[in-house]
Amino acid sequence: WSQCTRCDLSQTAKKHVLFRGRIPCQFLLVGDAPGEVENVLGVPFTGPIGKELDLWLDQAQEQTGPVSIGVTNLVACIPWKDATEHTGTRLPEPTEYKACLPRIGELIDMCQPKGVIFFGDVQAMTLQHRIHSSFLHNPASIIRQRISNPQLANTTAKKAVLHLIEFINSTVLYT
Repeated sequence: WSQCTRCDLSQTAKKHVLFRGRIPCQFLLVGDAPGEVENVLGVPFTGPIGKELDLWLDQAQEQTGPVSIGVTNLVACIPWKDATEHTGTRLPEPTEYKACLPRIGELIDMCQPKGVIFFGDVQAMTLQHRIHSSFLHNPASIIRQRISNPQLANTTAKKAVLHLIEFINSTVLYT
């Protein structure tokens, strides 16, 4: 998949951002699309967003015990607002999500997760029927929120961690 050309996003991406974590894993975390840092490094949820996510996972695992995690995005290439200038990012289009569905399906088959957590406003409904899943605030939105309303951002982050704990614990009972 590192050379995939199933959609136009691959034409302007520096790197295909595929996966980080363990295979197999107990939980697979899935975002919308890579951001600018990920586009350069080729690793999902890195930079400030990855640090936020790692903090949430560390806090959750203090309560649940260690779990193996895999992290990816529904699309592997950055969706630029302006593909010519490579500025700003946007949510992927439905056709771009659909182009990456076979990759996500293969990844789920390889990882064999007990549960999947989708971040933000992802087009995840197409995958929900396949596995125990849940939705969670996107760490990127929390980071943006910290600028305008730090107190609300911290409250939302705490809720996200509590949701992670609940999901991990419920998944143990679900499987």
